[in-house]
Amino acid sequence: MTAPTVTQGPTTANPDRLETVEELRAELHRANAVVLRLSMHVQDMNAVIGGMGACLTKVLTAHLAGDAEKTIAALDELVAKHVVQAPAQPGGMH
Repeated sequence: MTAPTVTQGPTTANPDRLETVEELRAELHRANAVVLRLSMHVQDMNAVIGGMGACLTKVLTAHLAGDAEKTIAALDELVAKHVVQAPAQPGGMH
């Protein structure tokens, strides 16, 4: 069984605790900044996923065609564009 993954989402405000227009405006500015940051992150992730999908399509197409040289070239492209190797940790897997 896989361990659960815990992620932290953005902080939210309790609307029932906002008592003044100034508090409401400040919270709206903060929330707008969070929405903008998350929107940009989604766009970045979509670009990465699209690029990986294009590379994987090349790998699979070449493999299905039985073209070993194109498969290797497509795998090399995938690795060059999307794989970052972290330094090996002592005693750990890499």
